[in-house]
Amino acid sequence: MDKDCNHRVLKTINENKSSDQPVQEKKRRRKCHGNRKGQRFRKKCRARGMKPHNIERKIKKRFGDSRRNQPTSIVNNNDSIDHRPKTIITSVPNPDKVYRVAFYLKRSPRLFIQALGRQLNHPLKIKSEHKFIYSRLKLLDLQFCLNIHQSLWQSYFHIGYEQHQWPDHLYKITKTNEPQSCQKFIQDYLIHIQQQLEQCGIQLNLQASTCPEKLTMTLIDHHLKEYICSQQKRFTHKIHHQLKRFKDELHGKRLHRILFDNNLTSDQKEAINR
Repeated sequence: MDKDCNHRVLKTINENKSSDQPVQEKKRRRKCHGNRKGQRFRKKCRARGMKPHNIERKIKKRFGDSRRNQPTSIVNNNDSIDHRPKTIITSVPNPDKVYRVAFYLKRSPRLFIQALGRQLNHPLKIKSEHKFIYSRLKLLDLQFCLNIHQSLWQSYFHIGYEQHQWPDHLYKITKTNEPQSCQKFIQDYLIHIQQQLEQCGIQLNLQASTCPEKLTMTLIDHHLKEYICSQQKRFTHKIHHQLKRFKDELHGKRLHRILFDNNLTSDQKEAINR
């Protein structure tokens, strides 16, 4: 009897203590999945049998350390905001807009190296040969794109200089209606592209001096250029479309002048505008 009474007293005391304590709501912890792109990339590399240090080196090369330093960089950028009026520079274009790395160069070069080895009748198994050919491919791709881009802007200049008219988007870039500003912009752009082409040619000549003995330079360049042409069809089509659009713009303006320079009645002009 006494035991039951004591048990009840202890139970009520414990209940009172628990009721006095504030109820703490358990917050659901947010799961952190980390960098999913990095995780998927690690998984693919491990499936290929790569070593951990090689995987980390590839991740740093592919993704960089920008995500780690992102919070501090955001703070620094906010602290160093420049409130002065921005000036528009139209003389020298941004180099990144002249050439961007093609998508096929971001893929694994393994299949390309195997196909090139079959064309050369020489199996490419040495890492130094792989490295040389792939770096050569990047430089030749840069040279190819710069030449195509230079051809487009030379056509802009020659056609515009003869007809005293320039592409409409150049007037938007230069923020003016003066044809001389457009002409100067194209001239500066062509000088910039030519400088990049000269620098690319110097790098190609320096690289040719380091060609492995078992490889023939002229034969390799021939196959690499054929491969670049096959992979850059979309880029070439885009450049041709831009030139065609410019010619269509000039043709439309010429027809507009022919129609409206003549003495037309108000009814005829109204019918044309419809």
